[in-house]
Amino acid sequence: MNAVILITGWLSIVSCSLFLLANVEYIDESGSYHFLMGAVLFAMVTVVLGNRLESIVLKKSVLLLIVFLTYFFLKLILDIEDFEVIKGYTIGTSGGVFFALLLGLLASLIISDLHLRMSKNYHLQNLGIMLLLGYFVLTLFLGWRILQGHYVHVRSDLFLLAKQSGNYQRPGNFLFILFMILSSLLVIVTALLNRSSGWKKRIILTVNIGIYILNAILFMLISQLLGSNSGFATVAGFLLITLVYLYAIRPFGSREWWDLRYGVSNLLFGRIGRRVRASMVVVLVLAFAGLFAALQYLKIDVSRFRIMGFKSGSISSFDTRSEIFRNNFIEHLAYNPFFGNAQVEVLTTGVGTYVHSLLSIITHLGFFGFFLFLLFLRQIYLEIIQIKPGQRSLYNDRSFGFYRLLAMGSILVFALISAFYTWMPLWFAIGFYGLSLWQPSLFRTRL
Repeated sequence: MNAVILITGWLSIVSCSLFLLANVEYIDESGSYHFLMGAVLFAMVTVVLGNRLESIVLKKSVLLLIVFLTYFFLKLILDIEDFEVIKGYTIGTSGGVFFALLLGLLASLIISDLHLRMSKNYHLQNLGIMLLLGYFVLTLFLGWRILQGHYVHVRSDLFLLAKQSGNYQRPGNFLFILFMILSSLLVIVTALLNRSSGWKKRIILTVNIGIYILNAILFMLISQLLGSNSGFATVAGFLLITLVYLYAIRPFGSREWWDLRYGVSNLLFGRIGRRVRASMVVVLVLAFAGLFAALQYLKIDVSRFRIMGFKSGSISSFDTRSEIFRNNFIEHLAYNPFFGNAQVEVLTTGVGTYVHSLLSIITHLGFFGFFLFLLFLRQIYLEIIQIKPGQRSLYNDRSFGFYRLLAMGSILVFALISAFYTWMPLWFAIGFYGLSLWQPSLFRTRL
C-alpha cells in the first residue's frame, strides 16, 4: 500500500509539472487544466489512502494568514467593481493569490508524504530515488522540447521571440514555481542519501544534481527567449541558494543539527552563517567558471539577452521598475496611508503604474494590511525554528527548516526588489515553505 501511495504522490507532482510546462509552451493562451485536475485527483488519492486528513494542524500562522487574506479580499470588493479583475487577483491562474497558495499547499502535502515514506522504509527510498531521477529526466526532456519549439521563432538580432506579445510574466512565474518543486525534491532526497554510504547512491545523487543544474540552465534560457528577466534571475538566484545549502550542510550530522540554533545572530555570525558564507564563495566561483566555459563552448553572445539590456549596457526592466518606484510610491501611499486602495495606481498615475515591489502592500492595503502581513511572516519564522524532537515530519526536520528559511528569505528579497505583492511565486512559496500543516506523527501510518 505504501508503494502505491508513493507512486500516486509522484504522479501528482508530475501532473502539476505538466500543467506548468504546458503553459510555458503555449504562452498566448492558458489551458491544460486537465493536468491540474490530475494533480488534484492524485493528491486526493494520496490523502485518502494515507489518512492525511488526520494530520492537519491549524497553527497560529494559518489563523493570521486567514485574517490577512480576509482583509485583502474585502479591500478588493470595496475598491474594485470589476469582477474579472477581482477574479484575476484571487483565483486566476495568471496572478491569483488564492490559486498560488493552494497550489503550494498541495505540493507541500505531497512532498511531506514522500519524505515520510522514503525516510522510514529502505525499499521505498530506493523506489523514490529512481522516481526522482525519472522525474528530473522528464522535465529536462520537456524543457528542451519547449526551448526548441520557441527557438525556431527567435529573432536574428536578439535572443527573443520574433512575435513577442508581452505574455512573458506568467510563463516566467510558472518556471520559477516548477524550479522550487525541483529544488525541494532534490534537497529531500539528498538528505536521505547523505545517511547512506553506498557508492551507487552517491553516483545517483551526483547524476540528479547534474540534471537539476541542466534543468536550471534550460529554464533560464527559456525565460530569456520569452523576455522574462524575472524568470531568469529568480531561477538563477534559487539555484545558487540551493547549491549553497547542499554544500553548507555536508559537515553537519543529524545530531549536530539539534545543537544548532536558528536565532538571527547565529544564522548571520554563528557556525551556520560562517559555513554558508564560505559555501557561497565556493559555489559562486565554480558557477562563474562553469558559465564562462559553457558560453565559450556554445559560442553564445550574452549581449543578445534581455537581462543584459540587448547590448544597450543597461537592464531596462530594472531601470523601469526603479523609476516607477521613485516617481509613484509616495503619491500612491499618500492617497490612503492607513488602509490603502486596491487600485490606487488607476486613481492616481494610471493603469499599469503600480509599484513593482513587495512594498506595494503598503500602497494598496495600507499600513494596516502591511502590519498584518508582517505579523504573519514573524509567526512563520517562529514556527520554523520551534522544532519539537520526536515528531516524524518533513516540517519538523531542522535541516529542511534551515532550507525553508533560506528559500523564504530569498523569495522575499526577490519580491521586495521587483514584484507586485500578488506575485504568484511568493504565495506559492508561502503555501509550500511557509505553512507547515502536515504533522504525520499525529496519525497512524504503517511504514
